[in-house]
Amino acid sequence: MVYDIERKLINFDEVDFPETLYKYRYFSKENNISIITKREVYFSKPSGFEDPFDCKVPTRWDLLTDEDILNYYYEDSLRELNSTATIEERMEFAIHNANNNALRDKEFINAKQAEDFAKYDERIGVLSLTPYNNLYELWEKYAENHTGFCVGFEPNFMLKGIGTGGGIVNYHNELPVILPLYKMPFEIQMQYQIFGKLMEWEFEKEYRTILSKDGILTENERKKILPVQAYKEIIIGAKMTEENVKKFINAIPPELKNVPLKREVLNGNKVYIEDFIIQEYK
Repeated sequence: MVYDIERKLINFDEVDFPETLYKYRYFSKENNISIITKREVYFSKPSGFEDPFDCKVPTRWDLLTDEDILNYYYEDSLRELNSTATIEERMEFAIHNANNNALRDKEFINAKQAEDFAKYDERIGVLSLTPYNNLYELWEKYAENHTGFCVGFEPNFMLKGIGTGGGIVNYHNELPVILPLYKMPFEIQMQYQIFGKLMEWEFEKEYRTILSKDGILTENERKKILPVQAYKEIIIGAKMTEENVKKFINAIPPELKNVPLKREVLNGNKVYIEDFIIQEYK
């Protein structure tokens, strides 16, 4: 199965972001509230996502033909053999390794995939966002059944300077096929891996920005502080208790006091966003 490349990543200037991007949060989790109190967002490890295939699509070594494996080892000879090696010597190297390779051994492949994922997991961070503030399912799932909150951001102020690339998530009926690096460029692998999800998650309408490093991303490096200008609106969940509403308002730092405060209003499964009158909570 072949997928067209639908979106470039790495360069923010090539992505047509919406006017506002939103992040839904729990109020009961202290590390979630830091998006307000510390103006801090967190780039998650791929291993932390609920969807077992989200950013975890295995590389399909099993799809390689005998010719592919021979070519793989020939390319490997360019790294392993002396630069003065002849074509014949490189072919001999490739044929020998292809005839004695472990790329048909499931246990070897599983171990290799686990090793590759561990390296990728510690070097990549993902921040998930959406252009909608009125999606019932997101308020239910990611804002603690409407008792949490949602923050709206201006993409240019938010994204530039905190990530290394971004784009829209593409939803598929079947997972994209990711081939080994020598058969598929790294940029396409990452496009399919990070920006490809199954159709069952289409309700999220997700955009993502990523953080990558040629080395281990520490916990502190995964945390990024946003400028005040990035904040466009703060929305309180419809079912947040009055006590928690007061706590939440008091937790807003002085520099964000002028950010418009709004309230989610429910009518059945329909979500409406209205201006919030803060005076009665002072």
